Order: sequence, then structure tokens, then C-alpha cells
Amino acid sequence: MLDPGFRWDGPKSDSDVVQVGGIQRPSSGGLTADLYAAAVGQATVTTVGTLACAPGQPCPALARQWSLHLTITHRPIPSQTITVTEADSGRSYTLHRGDQLDVELSGPSSYTWTKPTSSDQGALDPMATSSGSTARASFVAVGPGKATVTATDNPNCYPECLAPSRLFEVSVSVTG
Repeated sequence: MLDPGFRWDGPKSDSDVVQVGGIQRPSSGGLTADLYAAAVGQATVTTVGTLACAPGQPCPALARQWSLHLTITHRPIPSQTITVTEADSGRSYTLHRGDQLDVELSGPSSYTWTKPTSSDQGALDPMATSSGSTARASFVAVGPGKATVTATDNPNCYPECLAPSRLFEVSVSVTG
């Protein structure tokens, strides 16, 4: 855990060799995150924290940078990747820690998908998301729990045309 006396930015990796997920900010302060080896190579994970001061109190402009240099020497054990589309809406899936869920949604150009989201980022953490007439997202299973991944396909003419929206939803259980 990083120092609870600071407000930390989200940690970032400078390479696809290491992925960052499971970011948590406990109520007591500080920061924790899970790091995942995705390939052989080197990466540096960094974050910056600014001093946490009580509201209304003078606060020095103090910041702290944290970095971790990693060298991955062995190919990680391959994890499972499941790809789902709008045809899979309503289904349930079980993933193991480290597995990936890819969401690929498309529809008529007269509709726009929202970004797919996870109801529990402690179980299923988003790595990349996009919205539009096609929407994509990649999630990594980071810890035990249950999450629902949802997105909504809204008509571009709403509310004037009163065409119905479409809901995409899959349930995910993460084990191990």
C-alpha cells in the first residue's frame, strides 16, 4: 500500500508488458493496485501523490513520485479470453483471476452504445472502453466476486422519436 498521507493518481505502466488493475483507494487513504505480467520484457509502473491536507488548513505543495521497474523473464501462463457480443446479453460467465472478458457491440448507425461498464471493479476491472455505433471494452478478472457488465444502445433521435433503447447485460463470477 502506498502512503495514506497522500492522494495518489492512478498508477500507469509505460509498456504492455505489465497491466495495472484492481486499483483501490481505502477510506483510510493510500492506494493499492494489482500488477499483471502480460508478456516478457520490461516495464515501469509510476504514480504521483500529492499531500493530503485537512480542508481549510494550510497545505504545503508537496508531491511524491513512486515508481517500480519490472523485468518479466518468463512468459506468463496464458489466461482465458472470452469475447461476447449483443447476442450474448443475459448470459452468465465464470472467469478465473487473470482471465479477460472482451465486449464487442455493434448496431445500426441510428443508435449509439454507451461505454460498457463493470458493476464491481474489484472483481472485473476495465482496461479499455469505447462508445459509439460500435462499442468495445476489455475487462480483466482481478479478484473474487460477482460483476454485471452493462451497456445501453440509445437511438440518436431520442427523446423526440421515442424509439426504445436496448440493454446489453452479462453476469460474471470471478473465482480464485
